[in-house]
Amino acid sequence: MACTTTHVKYVIIFIFAMVWCPLGYGQQITVEFNPGEIDSDRYYALLHEFGNRKVLPPGYEHQALIALSFYPELKNIKVKFKLKKGGAPFSSRPVVWDSFFKKSEKRTYLVFLRTKPFDAFSNLHLPEIPYNALIGVLGHELAHTADFTKRGFGCMFRVMTGNLSRKYLDRFEFETDRRTIEHGLGFQLLAWNEFGFGFFDTGSDATPSTIKKMLEAERYMRPETIKRIMASLPDYLSYIQGLNQ
Repeated sequence: MACTTTHVKYVIIFIFAMVWCPLGYGQQITVEFNPGEIDSDRYYALLHEFGNRKVLPPGYEHQALIALSFYPELKNIKVKFKLKKGGAPFSSRPVVWDSFFKKSEKRTYLVFLRTKPFDAFSNLHLPEIPYNALIGVLGHELAHTADFTKRGFGCMFRVMTGNLSRKYLDRFEFETDRRTIEHGLGFQLLAWNEFGFGFFDTGSDATPSTIKKMLEAERYMRPETIKRIMASLPDYLSYIQGLNQ
């Protein structure tokens, strides 16, 4: 069939939409979220839209819901946020039993917030983490969750065994930061990394060697790397330009 003017018009519109489509997030990019900005109506609207099958962390419900709002693909996924003592400040994984016997979309996923992380991270005390920064690190953990929902058991097994390799972890966490930025939480991730990196000095004898190696390998993006990647993405440009004026 001959190509008509109408067909050409729709092809052009389709190409334009593909080139200029927004990043893969559910909410508009925001430079900074602050406490008190969400009134009860807004909270319940977020809860209705993004709180399905979610167990939110007591005292940090607002930050969790804001982070979830940037991951519309998790709307119907069961996610439990848990406050626990000990361990790394934040972590995420599927329920182990679910990883073996359930389809990825049927699993329960856990996001841990440590109220008292192990000594090397003792300065990252949960109540002292700024509001905007907490949204950023929760966004990073939810980027893991969103990634896990795309992985069958074989791929999840590779992730579990990969955690034994420092090089694998360096790449895995770096790319998770990239997905967090691509979901629209770049400014929040920047706030978290500026807050978190501020506690460690790679030249200090007081900094554990494991943390020094992690920082040197840039397992988690340095603030300047986050800024560079945001500057390369069209959806961030107007916000960055506004800040520079």
